[in-house]
Amino acid sequence: DITAPVLADDFLFVATGASLHALDAATGAIRWQLGEGPVLGTSRLMVSGGRVYFSTDRRLVAVEVATGRLVWELRTEGLTGNLVADERFLYVLAWKQSLFRTRTTLHALSLATGQPGWSVELSGLGNNITLGEGVVYAGGADALHAVDASNGRRNWTFRGEGRLSPPVLAGNSLFLSSPTIRYLGSNRVDQGYLYAINAASGRP
Repeated sequence: DITAPVLADDFLFVATGASLHALDAATGAIRWQLGEGPVLGTSRLMVSGGRVYFSTDRRLVAVEVATGRLVWELRTEGLTGNLVADERFLYVLAWKQSLFRTRTTLHALSLATGQPGWSVELSGLGNNITLGEGVVYAGGADALHAVDASNGRRNWTFRGEGRLSPPVLAGNSLFLSSPTIRYLGSNRVDQGYLYAINAASGRP
């Protein structure tokens, strides 16, 4: 697995497996590297405020752009979805498997220290995060949750049919879809949907 490259401060960053590479954008020379070698899973990469935030399925690190110095790290049973940040927090989705279900938790981590500012448990297995004006929209299985970015209070939950796409925010509306699914060997078809919902209330 290899991420799309990210350009910041004359560095070109790319992640492969559990390794993060910082290249000189002008020459392609490797300036520094950080990692534990190849792993199975998904790498995620984001640059903000002079730091690179890099995660695999079980580890999240914050490192200095210029030097590759490790600032903080988080290890957990499972990480999923994308990395999103505002001026205070880095928002991540973590999952934990219990005997009967999978629990997904949305964490707001301090950009400076990695410590949780707040956490809220979501229903279903979420896999995407979108940041609006003071609101974090997280979900992906069959539900989308709107969470106050300042305190972690859940504003509303919208439930759709099938796995929901990441929402697109336009003004006071959120647009998202679920796929059409056809089952091999049968005539069964689960129709996909396009939803337009109110960003303040979560209602269609």
